[in-house]
Amino acid sequence: MKAPIFLPCTPTTTTTTGPTAVLIGLPKGGKQLLMEMGLWEGEPTLRVHECSACRAEKAATRQAITAFNRGGEGRQQVVDNTGQGEEDGGEDGDSGGSGAAGEAGKRRRCCVVRVLSELKAFREELNMVEKLFKAHGHLCIFLPKYHPELNAIERYWGYIKHLLRLHCEYSLRHMLQVLPGALSGVPARFIRAWSRVTWLYIEAYDEGLEDYLEYRDLKEWGKHREATARGDAVIQARGAGKTPEQKKAAEAKALAAAQEVRKKSVAATREAFNTWTSKRASRKEQLRLWILRITMNFLRKWLGGHAQA
Repeated sequence: MKAPIFLPCTPTTTTTTGPTAVLIGLPKGGKQLLMEMGLWEGEPTLRVHECSACRAEKAATRQAITAFNRGGEGRQQVVDNTGQGEEDGGEDGDSGGSGAAGEAGKRRRCCVVRVLSELKAFREELNMVEKLFKAHGHLCIFLPKYHPELNAIERYWGYIKHLLRLHCEYSLRHMLQVLPGALSGVPARFIRAWSRVTWLYIEAYDEGLEDYLEYRDLKEWGKHREATARGDAVIQARGAGKTPEQKKAAEAKALAAAQEVRKKSVAATREAFNTWTSKRASRKEQLRLWILRITMNFLRKWLGGHAQA
């Protein structure tokens, strides 16, 4: 863990003498930690363990996250409550008010767990997963649950399964042989495209999905391992024909038909996205004109009042 930030005039070096010398290298309690960091104010009512108010706050946060992930009215209620809490916190400030922020400000020293959790050294501490990724030179990004459309790697796995189905001989040995080539054979341009699609989803969520859903039939993420219709068509075509040449011809025909369907789907998606983008730009232009009209009316009234004076 990162070194804690000590208060001014507090020694930051460990001494080998004094009453705390016997505690060097041994587990310490919360009170002793606060005393050594100069944060102990001698409160007789400060609880060593986590208080009931902090436990209730964590439970309420977990319930809000669960309600948000389920969507529907629960998600909208969580958003409304969060906005109301931010407004109350901004009005109350550090003086403590009826909002969630003001209530948390009152309980800053309700227990040792609360005091330690407010320290910068504890807030910036990474968990074990983040430390493991960082040690290997990677970036660890936590994505929301139940939203695979926000994860570009899901499309990567889907493409890998598509390649395996195209070269399937219904044997585990053959699958293990072609799997390394499938994993490393995905073009980089595909990965970049999947990343851009992911950001389109994020942008759509940020600006509200209602208008986007009106023009774009978003894919329903049902079964995680559900095979695509194009892959099924190619697999079924392999059973057609008696000779190897006939089978290859049937497979090529099915693959060409699948690619044609894919081209139409991509074209429809682009057209839908362009329509959505145009409507969003028009809405922004209307908002700009509305703000300009209000500003001009205000200036006319202000200049008219000064002229009369």
